[in-house]
Amino acid sequence: MPAWVTLCLAVSILLTAFWLLRQPAYDGRPVSYWFKQLPVIYPITPAPRATGIADYPRALAAIRAIGTNSLPFLISKLQARPPPRLIRLIRSYAGSWPVIRTLFPPQDQAKERGQAVAGLLLLCPLPPEAEQKLRILSVDFRGPCWFQAYYVLKANKDPAMVRDELSPYK
Repeated sequence: MPAWVTLCLAVSILLTAFWLLRQPAYDGRPVSYWFKQLPVIYPITPAPRATGIADYPRALAAIRAIGTNSLPFLISKLQARPPPRLIRLIRSYAGSWPVIRTLFPPQDQAKERGQAVAGLLLLCPLPPEAEQKLRILSVDFRGPCWFQAYYVLKANKDPAMVRDELSPYK
């Protein structure tokens, strides 16, 4: 096979991969940007907790505008598992090295789950496919997010609960 055909094939595969990894966007910014701006909602604590200075109303409006296209991203953040032991070991012993911080950025998974809860509550009522995925997560008691998934399912049936949770951030 000629070299130019191989090159064209490789470029088309890369473009396809980047197209598939593309995230839905609002105002020129991907859903991951708006996700970082979301408030953190911890289902166990009744009082809202601020996560720093953020523009909550714009982030909430962005997630609402993106709509159900953001559901795969939000559910993946909700169900994210802790990193493997080797990665945690590398972070604990060499975490101050710039190259380690670049390759293995620290993650606050509890905060990310709280932000995913906020995003999912914002999209209530959820479509049946998302509700089914959350139902599966809510019965996986060995998983990291069963309680948050149950909480979102409970709020999905009660619009007053959603309104009460999101009202401090509007």
